[in-house]
Amino acid sequence: IGTVELFAVLGDRVWLDSNADGIHDCSDTSGDGIVGNAGDTGAECGSGLAGVQVDLLDPGTDGACGTGDEGLVFFDTTISDVGGFYLFGGLNPGQYCVSVVKPVGLECTLSNQGADDSADSDMVDQGNGTCQSVDGAQNPIDLFAGETDRSWDAGLVSQPSIDIETLTNNVDADDP
Repeated sequence: IGTVELFAVLGDRVWLDSNADGIHDCSDTSGDGIVGNAGDTGAECGSGLAGVQVDLLDPGTDGACGTGDEGLVFFDTTISDVGGFYLFGGLNPGQYCVSVVKPVGLECTLSNQGADDSADSDMVDQGNGTCQSVDGAQNPIDLFAGETDRSWDAGLVSQPSIDIETLTNNVDADDP
């Protein structure tokens, strides 16, 4: 009789937080445990962002995500699908960090907001073009054999634009 090795799965969704509150305004009305897919309801259910790079990293020498030494061992990279979903499968049990590369014009939204951990963004801006998984309840992400954890979502917001007007004698200098 051979040994059966059980792998873990890790993932969730990258979504546009249209009201910048850090909470994915979408309910799992389909009841499948995946927020934002077909059959779910809410203002941000259709807000998944496709084509976003998501990296799976080790937690570094200090054993925590979001401290700057993650990625000494780089495990995998994937790209979010048309619905904004990403998934890393076939993982050995162990500790991981998720890093989302911010697309041009987008920033990390507020993280770990509200009482429902499955509905908030779990990523914190790292100041280096990425948002990374940081959660007070679990840092790093700890996966056991056979586990499927689809709770590490990343909310992104549009960068505010700045419009500078030049006035000459209280007249808009851009007008002819």
